[in-house]
Amino acid sequence: MKKSLISICQALTTMNKPCRLAILVLASFMSIASHGQLFKPLGLGIEEPKQIAEDFHPRMHVEGNTLFVCTNKGLYSKDLSSDESQWLLAGFENIPLQDYARSGNDILALRHNVGDEFLLLSHDGGKTYEDVTPEPFKQHSYGSNVMISLVQHPNDSNTLLVSSYYIGIYQSSDFGRTWKQLTGSMYGQFIGYHTSQPEIIYNSGETYIMSPVINISYDSGETWKEVLPERNADDRISRVAFSPVHPECWMAGGWCVIYKTKDNGQTWNVQSISEDNNHQTIWSFVAFDNKNSSIAYAVGFEETMKLMCSTDEGESWTNPMYGPSQDWINDFQQYDDKLLIYANTDIFEVSKADLLAAYPFEEEPVAFTAGQRATIVMPTAPDASKGKYYRLDRVEGNEIIFEEEKQPKAHIPYIIVPSEDFSIELGSLDLKGLSRDTVSIDGVSFI
Repeated sequence: MKKSLISICQALTTMNKPCRLAILVLASFMSIASHGQLFKPLGLGIEEPKQIAEDFHPRMHVEGNTLFVCTNKGLYSKDLSSDESQWLLAGFENIPLQDYARSGNDILALRHNVGDEFLLLSHDGGKTYEDVTPEPFKQHSYGSNVMISLVQHPNDSNTLLVSSYYIGIYQSSDFGRTWKQLTGSMYGQFIGYHTSQPEIIYNSGETYIMSPVINISYDSGETWKEVLPERNADDRISRVAFSPVHPECWMAGGWCVIYKTKDNGQTWNVQSISEDNNHQTIWSFVAFDNKNSSIAYAVGFEETMKLMCSTDEGESWTNPMYGPSQDWINDFQQYDDKLLIYANTDIFEVSKADLLAAYPFEEEPVAFTAGQRATIVMPTAPDASKGKYYRLDRVEGNEIIFEEEKQPKAHIPYIIVPSEDFSIELGSLDLKGLSRDTVSIDGVSFI
């Protein structure tokens, strides 16, 4: 049978209107190795920066264009505005730091346990310091995790919280010089202020029977309410993220789930993250995008680092992207259009634009109209009954020649002339590595 030919003349401009082309584009299939290209190591370069003990989980902070990172060798900094910048020792040399807070020229550092010195106050950026650990924390017999968290009030740099599994939560209003006890013993590992309603304080983690729990105060720590999300599983609620646009909307990570509340923590929805039964990902941290609160991110690990995102404020999530092999995530922050992930071996930078570009977020079906030319590339063989498919064959002078293909194949780009109106439901396809786009083309016509 003689093949039909269609040619495109590049010089012709006979169209009265631009042709709208619905394009289903097959991007390169992203293997775990190619996913890893999203994760750019910043080369922290500290010898054995990972955990020096099971409970050593150092944090990091972005101040302007500078990233400050707590390590087992002290506080280090890097200028994020320059790709050529080097890591510099910022203070507390050779001190294993968990976290710190800053007020003017003063730094209060949370030290991983050495004797009874947990809180170190410096007036010169960490060159010299003094121990200001509250007495109740010194009179302990529980080991290094007697003090596990330090956080700063979002509007008052002198107001701080520290917490302990065994001694409770303490608050200071004079940058660590004096302390007031707010609670007795609580099991939560994470504490924090609501970013826009700081009278709300939370303490999240797991109970002594390993079930998820969050304790919440709505009156600056005077009274507390324990909330136990309905989940019959070994789990915890990690650090809470607050929507900057809908302050009543909170999220937190867990084991194979994301926790979300839309009523300031009164009730919680447990969102299972769909992976096969062999996967047990711990979603360590979640965050709302600092420029578009509809976008959210979650980072976790299960032998390898995992990162996923949402474009509907955490109502649904993409399949995870896989990063380098890691067995812990210490912290998760944002800088401009970058995500910063502090893992156990290094700090990794991820471009938000590259991450979002890797996913097809549109849910609408791809529509094709009878008689209207379109381009199509499918992960499976297209339906030959829907019209005529033409594949690029050769170029002759100023003409591009296409040949009709009676049995179109997967992964091959075609021009289709539909014989009927039809649509392709994206949900029916394996969309890993796929994207969708629509474009207009002027000055091109069939003859």
